[in-house]
Amino acid sequence: MRYINDDNIQNENNITIISLNIANLLSKLRFLKLFINNVTTAKNKPDIIMIVETHVTESANLGLTPQELRNIIPGYHLYHRGRESKKGGGVGILVSDRLNSEVEILELARFQEEQFENIVVKIPNAVHTDNKSSNKDLVLVPIYRQPNNSNLDTFTFELEKLLSKIDKRKNEIILAGD
Repeated sequence: MRYINDDNIQNENNITIISLNIANLLSKLRFLKLFINNVTTAKNKPDIIMIVETHVTESANLGLTPQELRNIIPGYHLYHRGRESKKGGGVGILVSDRLNSEVEILELARFQEEQFENIVVKIPNAVHTDNKSSNKDLVLVPIYRQPNNSNLDTFTFELEKLLSKIDKRKNEIILAGD
C-alpha cells in the first residue's frame, strides 16, 4: 500500500480539488478560510474548491459588490450562481489564482431552482496528457438538487443533457455536489 503525503503531491504537477456542502458561504466564511489554511502545505494548496448550498443571491450577499464577492477568499476567484426567488441553494467554484487566467463560464445547462442548480466552468489546457503537444480542458460542474423525490426525473434529464453537450475526447469532467 502506498501512502500519499505532501512530498508526493505538488501543485506544479497536479490539480487539487475539494468539494464541500457549505450550507451558507457568507456565514461560514471564517471557517472556510481556516479550513483552507489547515489543508494547505508549503508544497500544496487546493486549486479548486467546488461548493454547493452557497445561499448567495443578488439580494443576500451582505452588501458585497460583485468584485468583492468574486475575491472573497484571498488567492481565489469565486464563480457562482444563486437562486433568485427562494432562499438557500446555490453553487460556486473557487478557482486558485494559479489557474484563473483563462476560466470560461459555459452555458450548457439551465439553472433550475431546487431541481438542477449548477454552474459549468472550463479551464482550458489544465490537464496534461501523454501527448506533449496537446492538453485537455478541465470542465467543473458543481450540482445541487434539493432533497425530495418529486424532482428526480428533471434532475436526471438535465444531467444527461449536460453531459451529452461536453466533448469527452477534449475535456476531463469533474462533477461534484450534494
